[in-house]
Amino acid sequence: MPVQTRVDAPLLLFFCMVALVHSQDECDVTSCHPQLGDLMVGRSGQLSATSTCGLDVPQKYCILGYLEDEQKCFICDSRLPYHRVNNPDSHQIENVITTFDPERKMKWWQSENGLHYVSIRLDLESLFQFSHLVLTFKSFRPASMLVERSKDNGRSWKVFRYFAENCKTSFPGVSEGPADSVDDVICDSRYSGAEPSTDGEVVLKALDPSFQIDNPYSPEIQDLITMTNLRVNFTRLFTLGDTLLGRKRRNPQEKYYYALYEMVVRGSCFCNGHASQCMPVENTRGDVFIEPGMVHGRCVCHHNTAGNNCERCQDFYNDTPWRPGGQTDLNACQRCNCNGHSERCHFDAAVYLASGRVSGGVCEDCKNNRVGTHCEQCRPFYYQDPRLPTDHPDACIPCNCDPDGSLNGGLCDPSTGRCICKNNVEGDRCDKCKYGFFGFRREDPDGCQVCRCNPLGSVQTPYPCDPVTGECNCERLAVGPLCDQCLPGYWGLGNTVYRCSPCDCDIGGAYNRMCSPADGQCQCRPNMEGRSCSSPTPGHFLAPLDFYLYEAEHAAPIDRRFSSLVNPTLLPQCKDYYRERGYDFKYSNGRFTLVRRAKRRARKRRQNQIPVLPGSGVQLIPRQRIPGQPVAWTGPGFVRLQDGWGLRFTVNNLPASLDYALVIRYEPETSDDWAAIVKVVPAGSPGDGSCPNQIEKQTLMLPGSGRMSVLDPFACLNRGGEYHIDMVFERRTNTQPEASSFILIDSMGLVPKIESLQSFCSQHSLDEFRRYRCVEMVLEAGLQVLPEVCKSLIGSMSAQIQNGAVPCRCNPEGSLSLSCSKFGGQCQCKPNVIGRCCDSCAPQTFGFGPNGCTPCECDPSGSLGELCDQVSGRCPCRPEATGRRCDQCRPGYFGFPQCRPCQCNGMADHCDPVTGVCLGCRDYSTGPNCERCEVGYIGDPIFREPCEPCLCPDTQDSGRYFASSCSKDDNTQQLRCACNPGHTGPRCDHCSPGFYGDLSLAGGSCEKCRCNGNIDPRDRNSCDSLTGECLRCLHSTYGSECQYCKPGYYGDALAQDCKACACDPRGTEITLCPVGSPCRCDQATGTCSCRRGVTGPLCNECEDGFWNFGSGSGCQPCACDSANSLSNLCNKTTGQCPCQPEYGGRQCDECGENYFGNPDLQCISCDCNMEGTVRPACDPSTGDCMCRPGVTGIFCDECAPGHDSKFPECTPCHACSVLWAANMTDVRRAMEKMRTLVPRSNDQKHPAYTPRWKKMEDMLSTLDWLRNATALTPPEVMDVEDLCTRIKMLKDSIDPHAILIDTSSLLNTDIDNIKYEFNRLLDRLRDKIKPIPISDPKAIKETLEKIKKYHAKDEEAQKQMKRAKDMLQSSKDKRREAKERLDNCPKKDWAGLEKKVKALSVANLNEDVCGAPGDAKCSEAKCGGALCRDALGARECGGPTCKGSLPISQNASKLAEEAENRTLQLLQKMKDSDTKINKAKQQAQDTKDQAEKMKKKINDSKDKFEKEKNGTKELIKRVKDYLQDEMVAPEDIEKLARAVLAIKLPAPPDVIRLMIDKIQDILVNCTDLKEDLNKLQDHVKTAREMLEKAKEIQEKTKSVDVGDIKKAIDDAEKTQDEVKKNLEKAKRDKDNLDETLNNIEKKLSNAEINLDPQRVKDLLDATEALKKKMEMNKQQAKDAKDKAEAAKAEADGVQKDLANVTALFEKLKRMGTNQSANEVANERLKNITMEAEKLAKVVQDKMKQAEDLERKIEDLLRRKDEKVEEVIKLLAFVESLRKEIADKAAAYINCSN
Repeated sequence: MPVQTRVDAPLLLFFCMVALVHSQDECDVTSCHPQLGDLMVGRSGQLSATSTCGLDVPQKYCILGYLEDEQKCFICDSRLPYHRVNNPDSHQIENVITTFDPERKMKWWQSENGLHYVSIRLDLESLFQFSHLVLTFKSFRPASMLVERSKDNGRSWKVFRYFAENCKTSFPGVSEGPADSVDDVICDSRYSGAEPSTDGEVVLKALDPSFQIDNPYSPEIQDLITMTNLRVNFTRLFTLGDTLLGRKRRNPQEKYYYALYEMVVRGSCFCNGHASQCMPVENTRGDVFIEPGMVHGRCVCHHNTAGNNCERCQDFYNDTPWRPGGQTDLNACQRCNCNGHSERCHFDAAVYLASGRVSGGVCEDCKNNRVGTHCEQCRPFYYQDPRLPTDHPDACIPCNCDPDGSLNGGLCDPSTGRCICKNNVEGDRCDKCKYGFFGFRREDPDGCQVCRCNPLGSVQTPYPCDPVTGECNCERLAVGPLCDQCLPGYWGLGNTVYRCSPCDCDIGGAYNRMCSPADGQCQCRPNMEGRSCSSPTPGHFLAPLDFYLYEAEHAAPIDRRFSSLVNPTLLPQCKDYYRERGYDFKYSNGRFTLVRRAKRRARKRRQNQIPVLPGSGVQLIPRQRIPGQPVAWTGPGFVRLQDGWGLRFTVNNLPASLDYALVIRYEPETSDDWAAIVKVVPAGSPGDGSCPNQIEKQTLMLPGSGRMSVLDPFACLNRGGEYHIDMVFERRTNTQPEASSFILIDSMGLVPKIESLQSFCSQHSLDEFRRYRCVEMVLEAGLQVLPEVCKSLIGSMSAQIQNGAVPCRCNPEGSLSLSCSKFGGQCQCKPNVIGRCCDSCAPQTFGFGPNGCTPCECDPSGSLGELCDQVSGRCPCRPEATGRRCDQCRPGYFGFPQCRPCQCNGMADHCDPVTGVCLGCRDYSTGPNCERCEVGYIGDPIFREPCEPCLCPDTQDSGRYFASSCSKDDNTQQLRCACNPGHTGPRCDHCSPGFYGDLSLAGGSCEKCRCNGNIDPRDRNSCDSLTGECLRCLHSTYGSECQYCKPGYYGDALAQDCKACACDPRGTEITLCPVGSPCRCDQATGTCSCRRGVTGPLCNECEDGFWNFGSGSGCQPCACDSANSLSNLCNKTTGQCPCQPEYGGRQCDECGENYFGNPDLQCISCDCNMEGTVRPACDPSTGDCMCRPGVTGIFCDECAPGHDSKFPECTPCHACSVLWAANMTDVRRAMEKMRTLVPRSNDQKHPAYTPRWKKMEDMLSTLDWLRNATALTPPEVMDVEDLCTRIKMLKDSIDPHAILIDTSSLLNTDIDNIKYEFNRLLDRLRDKIKPIPISDPKAIKETLEKIKKYHAKDEEAQKQMKRAKDMLQSSKDKRREAKERLDNCPKKDWAGLEKKVKALSVANLNEDVCGAPGDAKCSEAKCGGALCRDALGARECGGPTCKGSLPISQNASKLAEEAENRTLQLLQKMKDSDTKINKAKQQAQDTKDQAEKMKKKINDSKDKFEKEKNGTKELIKRVKDYLQDEMVAPEDIEKLARAVLAIKLPAPPDVIRLMIDKIQDILVNCTDLKEDLNKLQDHVKTAREMLEKAKEIQEKTKSVDVGDIKKAIDDAEKTQDEVKKNLEKAKRDKDNLDETLNNIEKKLSNAEINLDPQRVKDLLDATEALKKKMEMNKQQAKDAKDKAEAAKAEADGVQKDLANVTALFEKLKRMGTNQSANEVANERLKNITMEAEKLAKVVQDKMKQAEDLERKIEDLLRRKDEKVEEVIKLLAFVESLRKEIADKAAAYINCSN
């Protein structure tokens, strides 16, 4: 049992105070924390287990053991606590508490046998901080377990971690890690294995150290490290499986249980960083038990905190929120500030936040009449005495306020003591009403009532109302008890900042002048808005005065002579019924007819029937609107009216019955005054009948200087009535008799009379309306700005007449928006759109639509006018023009604007409208003028030779046509074809060399042989002419298309780039190097396939580890001795391996130079002086040094006798020393003989001979010394040995085929390496085929693949072994054969051989072969060398300036190739020259034939030319005679001149002939002109006779014989009609003649006449005569003008006579009046008067016709002048033509270009 020490409470308190003082310094500086300890210590009573062995009765248990004598079963008796002596078999749960006893493993806790689910629980007395848990087991660790924690004393638990051997089986669904976060719960399998079987540990850390903790006080971290309870749950025992076997043992579970040595729970008292020491938690008895090392649970708090865990602030330290101690901030609790008036407080988070996180303490139970968060305020009905401080107990004194006028019965401000009055009360004591209030009373919650007088309607001084009664005193215009109402007709009191204001309702926009007294809103008419109803609503407008405007363009024309303005009968009663259903009434022949009313747009089209072109009494004249310039007219433009014509305007849209003024806008063409005779004709419904019927005519004068005229008053028109307003325009003055008798009418308008609106406005407004001339300003077109007076009155007038505003009705397609201007209603139109509603296109535009209208853009050269159809946009075109804009010639013509007929030789009807190129040539013709035949046809369309197909060899449509064109031989007339490429033969029926094809099939052709440019195209046999198979491939290619490089070549055969493979046959696979052929390589890259051990792009060098490339059988392995060499990389030429210092030989398998011995065991240094030895330096077996001549000694380090003693030179001595050497030799020989006589050392020697024997031994030693001193090797033997050594060293390089290397050792090495590799792979295979879990199929698959790979390698190794054995046997055979040959070699002169070998210099040999010595570096050798290679790895030998055998042979080969190429080129050039000569001969023959043909054509042309020349002369003569005729009109002369000058050269003869015929027809047709002129003279004569008759009438009128006058007038009318008919007939004849001449002019536009110089001269003479003729015509015209003026004067006289006649008629009329009884006379007089008036009108018409005739004569004279100028220009042009014709005629004669 642990020793427990009992300590009294005072003593414990003392120790705690000491500890507190000790830790005070630490906690004052930063946050502090208690130290960690074992939470199990001292808490044995709080530790429990759900199962303990032997707790009730002793229990047997066993252990697992393997020793025979070991005890395996024991007894567990835990009824009493453990004691080492008395009760060692007790295994209670408190045994797991660590005691650090040396024999602590003698005790443990143990569970009952066979129980899987066992729990251990530790209950703590308060909240502790947990660090980690360590469990040390005596038994196996559990197969699965889990650790839980609780923070609420065991009411709820959370799992720390799971532990299991197999997590998926024991805890399915739990992650096996690694953890994603510090609070992630996972299952750990590291602490649940079978090993170790005892002393196994389970470790659990509260915080995983692999995660960084940023905030240890976060709720997540605190939840992990704090607890009140800990529970360890064992869920499954770890067994060895014997519990599942069906053994006969009684209880196998006896050896399976949980046994735990120690359980360490590391933690500390949890103090939130505010304590470093802890104290025991007090129990109920008042004392505590202290055990050494125990971690207590109550913190000794600092930083003004309290609680077991310092989890709250101390009392009265709640000014800031409690927070755990931080690393840099103490977060100490702060003392509350209550100003000394309280001792209790609490923390309020809202107060803390409101203070900016400064103070959150709220004081409680404030004393001394105080309240507030810090007791800083006085309580209600008290206030702060300013004389005392805040913390004084008597600083709050009572308030002094009137309870009737202050709030809450006398409440005052707690700071200042000021009384808090009711809302409507004022005063220091709140004892009177405020200004504007009355009735001070206690019952009133506000104290006083507010004065309800309207401040704008009442007097405000001195008080707004009576302070006691509240009575109001009203201002002017204000009424009511509260002065809050305006007088009738006024408004705004109380709702605006102004006092009562007049209603000011608009006189027209409002129904009356009254308005709402609240907001002043008047009662608006429909579609009017605004307070005064003066503005139209959106989408509406106020109509101007001239709103009722009627464009002249939309009126119907009236001819006064044929008009009949009849008042129709009244409409039937059913008119309203039919009008509502879309019908109108038409009165005709005394009855009404129903007519379906068309749509508005159709009606506009029907109205706009005024012609645009001149020629009638009425014409539409559009005006183009130019942006930026004012518009002085309305609508599209004007209507041009002739005197006496009129317009009918239809009016049916008047909204009110009023008096209207009529306005006419016009533009005069002269300064004459005009008059408009106006008459109103009811057309349909009479309207509301407010106005009387008015049918009287009125006359409105239109001054010549004005632009507008007003008829005021005009008429009263009814609302809803339908009227026709007919106007006839007459010219009244004639200041310019010769001027135009036309006037331009713009529009008619009806202007309402403001005076006709009863009670509309005041007299003052009316006077201003007149004073500002508002009507005149409105009617001036184009004036947009009106005075505000006019604009306001007109708007009001419009609103009253229209009963509100008028809808805009903007056309959605033609306007930019649906809104319009508020005054006038003009919509915002899109481009080129006009009209108030934007519903029509502007003049010269068309295509009304969403994008506006498009300009017509009529081409002035081809159109008759600028206007186009407003729907289609088509302009009126001239006869020869067409197109929408009249900008192109009509079909059959070209050359706009001078459109001329197409010149297509009769082979096409149409041509390009711009260039004149003919389109759609017929009969296989083609060309710009259809002047030649199509490809594949032959003929001459110009000479009317038809185009016939070329048979080359068949027609073009047959599929067997192989020519581009054909021609005929001029001599033989045989067809010659111009063959397509690849075809040959007269008919192109054979394929050219290098082409193939089956030409017997339709669609076949000769195609180029697909040989990729690798054949000779001149060689007919280079490819099959039928199949195209390539037969003779060039450039080292082969294949059916020569598409491959030949074997032994590589590159791109398609680019003629096949290069020979440069593979070295010594290193290339033997199967790729056939005998007698170069080695083959990769045909694409040129890469060579090398033998084993060979590398390089050309297989010309050995790989690392191989050598002896020049052996002819590839490279041999180095086979360096692995033990004696530095690496397996040997010299690739000599095969010498890099050896260890003491080893040598090629393979390092021998002792090295100056070494001897067995290389397999050890090589010993000979220590020979290398300067005195030969090679090898010593004997490899004995180690004896092999001295060179002149050197002696054991180590060859001395000079021999007979030589100078200076080593190592050892120069020979004088010749006499030879004798000494010979003597010494004799002595040595004698010594050797004597040595044979000396007995062996082991023989028995007689003692008597000992002295002699000694003497002999001394002599022997002396002899040996002498022998060594004089033992010279014979020079011959030394020379032979030296020669053999050198031969052995050089034989490899001189004769490679003589070297036979024994490769058995190399093969043995390879076999050993393969065997070693095989064994190593076999071992690895054994390691790999260990059992693999079935759950990893991927690993199984990989292992299987590796096994297959190793198996394949094994099979390959077996094959290599077999090949090695074969090579070994072959090597042995070759070695034996070489040995036999060497043995059979005869003895030769070794000295001569030595000289030859020495003479074999690589440098000299290199100079002979490459051209320069080979002792320089490759980078410096300009001619290369034997071992030099270029950048591509090829051997580099020779050069341009090198003289070696190789470059010379290469240059010779190159020269031979160049010579061959030049020879071939020369042959080809000769062949080409031969071809050219033949071709030149053929061309010469063709030229000769063409010359003959041309000569014939020239002769024919000359005859034809002479014939045409005569005909042309005859024509010129006729033209000349015609032009000299005085009766020819100038117009005819002009047309004929144009026809002549329009002639263009050259032209075909047929065209010239046709042109001459047409000119002759013109001359024939023009003879009718004389008859027309004769008729015209008859007409003049008739006019003169008429004039004489008029004079006779004048004489007769003197006698007032009315019958004669009437007869004369009838005769005059008949004569005038006859004259008119004759004039019209003459005009028609003239028009026909003009049309005929125009047609002739068009037909002759491209004619050619082969004129000679004489003809040109005649033409010039004719032109001069024409000029004279025109002068005569001009004089005749002048005479005609004089006669016309005389006729006019006579007509004026007739007019005067008529005036006299009229005066006589008036006189007779007056006489008739006096004689009232004579009714017959009166009637007769009346008739005479009417006839006289008619006669006067007829005479006036005649005078007008005379004026027109005069004007025409003037025009004719002007045109003649213009023609004279044109003739002068034409003369210059004719001169240039003459020169051009002369030049061309000369060229034709000389047959030149």
